[in-house]
Amino acid sequence: MVICINFAIQIVYEIFMFFGKLLKLLVSPNVGWAGFDKYSIPNNLLLSKLFYPCLAILAISKFIPFICGYMEMELRVMIVSAMIDFIKYFVAFFMISFLITGLFKFTTESENTTNRLNNYIVLNLSILVIINILKNLVPGFPIFDLLPVYVAYVAYCGRNYMEIPSDKEKSFITSMAIFLLGVPLSLKYVFELMLPNMC
Repeated sequence: MVICINFAIQIVYEIFMFFGKLLKLLVSPNVGWAGFDKYSIPNNLLLSKLFYPCLAILAISKFIPFICGYMEMELRVMIVSAMIDFIKYFVAFFMISFLITGLFKFTTESENTTNRLNNYIVLNLSILVIINILKNLVPGFPIFDLLPVYVAYVAYCGRNYMEIPSDKEKSFITSMAIFLLGVPLSLKYVFELMLPNMC
């Protein structure tokens, strides 16, 4: 029993630690990227301790306006909407990784480079997820519609973390910004077309 409690405490501590690092990246991108640059964090650890918890909070946040009573919506519509929000970012990570590694061969030169790329994608997508959570919690607040553009700036600040060759820097950052903002939106559109009577 004690071992289970200690294990649970350790997991919660690690999750909060990664959320703290993400907050630092969100508030001060250059400092945040420098912090991640110091450590070689395995991508599966970043996924399990940051990205997936973010997605779980995102799905839950979809129900908060209904619970608080300032938005009327059918339960099935909320469930489908929460699922779409979760899945679009989950699939976006793998899609963006596939597209970028196909376009930029330097990202597959070593295991470390590929790990950095996947961490880079996870961190930028996690910021988009946080913005989406805020939109769910405070619906109709227009500033949140502009915040995704900030992710392009965060991605730009991470160019040193990615160690991008100078001749590929502009094309890499441009492609990454387009994919980060465009892939989740495209996936959402596709899912809504597939479930027209549920959304």
